[in-house]
Amino acid sequence: MKNRIGFFNKIIISVANIKRYKELINEKLSRAIIYSILFSLIIGSVIGGVNYAIIGTVQKGMEQVMTTDELKFTLENGILDFENSPLKYEEGQAIIYIDTSLSLSDVNNIRKIVVHKDISVAFLKDGISYRANGEEYSYKYTEMNLVDKIDNNDFIKALDIFSMIKNVVFIFSILLTYFNFMFNAFILSILGVILNKINYLKLGYGNILKMCIYATTLSTILGSFINLGAFSMLISGTYLTMVINNLKREMEL
Repeated sequence: MKNRIGFFNKIIISVANIKRYKELINEKLSRAIIYSILFSLIIGSVIGGVNYAIIGTVQKGMEQVMTTDELKFTLENGILDFENSPLKYEEGQAIIYIDTSLSLSDVNNIRKIVVHKDISVAFLKDGISYRANGEEYSYKYTEMNLVDKIDNNDFIKALDIFSMIKNVVFIFSILLTYFNFMFNAFILSILGVILNKINYLKLGYGNILKMCIYATTLSTILGSFINLGAFSMLISGTYLTMVINNLKREMEL
């Protein structure tokens, strides 16, 4: 009976030991699929956990702001009336800013207040400006299909939906990570088929796909921290090329 390579050893081999890829290829394709699922579960859970914490921070901040007696507001017919505007609340890398003297068209006027935070939510007279990790979104109150009039109590009750959103985002992060992982592996397998023919290795598609799954490991890890874009495929393609070149050298010995 062949000794099976442990999951974490597979990660190490995938990232740091090109010469041992042959051992990974010798295992069944089902083992590579199981690896992709477990790996995506770990990476996706990390990404989902970060998103979960971010949403929880925003929810907690909003609840604290809205339960304060002096922070009374009324939103009626798409216009926000906040008695003690402007105000701001900060926690960690998140900030909530309220200024009902400004409209969404004036959002540049508050940029210097919120730009130093990773996450910002600004409640303005006619809408909300939300920014996270450099991406900015604006929503008018009239576009949210809200009731004609809302006050503090109504808003706090509505925040309960964040609890559901956190769980949905967590699960979605795992599923999206797995989809991206396997999609990249399948796309990479096209290059694998071409390199296989060029180098006369006569590998079956199953073996090529196994190589591509493991070759996608490092780019997926890095992609969970920074946006790699097309550079992700370049990293995976480099690994795949080195693996195939190593297999060719072994065949010629």
